[in-house]
Amino acid sequence: MLLPFAVALPLYVGVETVLSGWSAVIPGRILAVDPGIAALGTSAFWTLMALGRFGAATLRRLAVPPTRILTTATCVAAVLMAAAGLLVDRAPGWALGSLAAVVVLLAPSYGLILGLALDRLDPARSAAVTGALVACGAVGGTAIPTLILLIGRDPASETTFLVAAALCALVPLLVLVAARPPRPAAVPR
Repeated sequence: MLLPFAVALPLYVGVETVLSGWSAVIPGRILAVDPGIAALGTSAFWTLMALGRFGAATLRRLAVPPTRILTTATCVAAVLMAAAGLLVDRAPGWALGSLAAVVVLLAPSYGLILGLALDRLDPARSAAVTGALVACGAVGGTAIPTLILLIGRDPASETTFLVAAALCALVPLLVLVAARPPRPAAVPR
């Protein structure tokens, strides 16, 4: 059952693209700093992504199942993204800190989603399916930020973060549906 993964990937990629693509705009708007300083947000984003991926690799070496890493991290990220949305106007520093934690938590998601999907296939089919899943993710990288910008009107608005949080919250649900072991076939008596 790959459909939940094919839906989870574009949702994840879309939310990541919101954070990465607007990584200079978001701190610039939230903190009202000079664009030259805000541009450091892009470097901060990729540093946080590396930390999150190294952290997930460490958890895997400690035998934490990928489904647990993914579902826990994306659930917490969705809550923190919603918190950022609620804090952005009242406590911008806390909102930005929440978003930094979101980036760390979401960092390993792409590889984990793709890996969990491919684990369900024989090696001969995995190459063809990988291409299709990557294409699904790419669609989300374009469609989700566009949708969020149309709804939120501002990359650093409360609405932007709340919509992104809702989409992020769907990822662990889809993965849990897909990761369930298949039911054994009924044996006729």
